[in-house]
Amino acid sequence: MPNLERSDILSTVESYMRLRTPGHRYASFDYCYRYFRDTPGEQLIQEMERSCLALGFYLASWGMFRGKSSLLQRSAEHYIPIVQYVAEQPTETWDLDVCTCDSAGIDRLRDIYQDIRSRMVGAETAHLTLVTKVMLGVFGVVPAIDRYFGDAFREISPNAKFRTFGRVSLEALQDFYQANKPAIERARAESMVLSFPDTEGTKLHYTRAKILDMYGFTKGGGIGAIQKKGTIPFSRGYKGIDPF
Repeated sequence: MPNLERSDILSTVESYMRLRTPGHRYASFDYCYRYFRDTPGEQLIQEMERSCLALGFYLASWGMFRGKSSLLQRSAEHYIPIVQYVAEQPTETWDLDVCTCDSAGIDRLRDIYQDIRSRMVGAETAHLTLVTKVMLGVFGVVPAIDRYFGDAFREISPNAKFRTFGRVSLEALQDFYQANKPAIERARAESMVLSFPDTEGTKLHYTRAKILDMYGFTKGGGIGAIQKKGTIPFSRGYKGIDPF
């Protein structure tokens, strides 16, 4: 079994958090996650347009509208089935976290993955990155497994592959968490969800899965790729065109 312990978790997460100002694209996670976590299901339905726009803007901000994405051809109405699904979820769904789930919890995460995929993604469309970004932004339960995260964790856990949402890859994330639990818990304790607008902050901590997301994205070269293409952070956000 590879050595999973890492000494750079806190510094890597810190480098990500330095960019997460209220106007930066990274903060779109905070606003989406807090909205769906704190809004009762019946209100999500009553405010359907707002709910769809909250999810759609997060996905756009997190790169899911670029290139030949099928979402470019969709309006906000496309997200109604997802909002309806989220509105039906018990509050316990937000208590799930891939880092600490038992076997039944892993099964539940895989069920959620398939439920979201069936409501949002065509059979011919790649789905791993899109569905995990929805699961992260709405529930905070798993990292977004994009190419940056996959590159980083395939190097850390080569046998896990991270090309499908399978039990092997999810258990590999649990192994990584256990090997680095003190650092991940400290990073979580120091990372608070932003409010919108960010006037008073929140008392809500990032999930463990979100800490893994930041670590994998950064270690896989995500921040470097964005900066190389011309994103310029400043005190309230960023200027320039962000292709991601």
